[in-house]
Parts: sequence; structure tokens; C-alpha cells
Amino acid sequence: MSNVRQFGFADACEISALCLVAYDTLLTLSREIQCVWRRKWGLVTVIFVLQRWIQVLDGVINMVPTTNLW
Repeated sequence: MSNVRQFGFADACEISALCLVAYDTLLTLSREIQCVWRRKWGLVTVIFVLQRWIQVLDGVINMVPTTNLW
């Protein structure tokens, strides 16, 4: 059995979704910094920032190849 990860349709969909989310995040980053990061931090601001950046981080983590340890 090969340790090389098979690349399939589901992987292509994951990569496409991550690219779209990353593109949108980077495209609107300057406005986000101006309108969100520079204002007084409250619960809504924290929720917005966490929701926005955890989505990108989750996509990147899901792309990291893993190996079976057992």
C-alpha cells in the first residue's frame, strides 16, 4: 500500500473552497482593518474576527496531509 495520498474530487473541492475563502479574506482585509480592528473591541467584534479567521485556519489545517499512526 502506498503512503501517497490519493487526490480526488473531494480534495479538489476543498482546495477550491479554501482558495475562494482566502481570496475573499485578503481582498477585504484593508477594509476589515479600517472598520473592525481599529474600533473598540467588544463581543461582536471578537465573534466577527474569530469567525472570519478560524474559517481560513481550519481550511489550511485540513489541507495538511496526515499519516495513520496505527
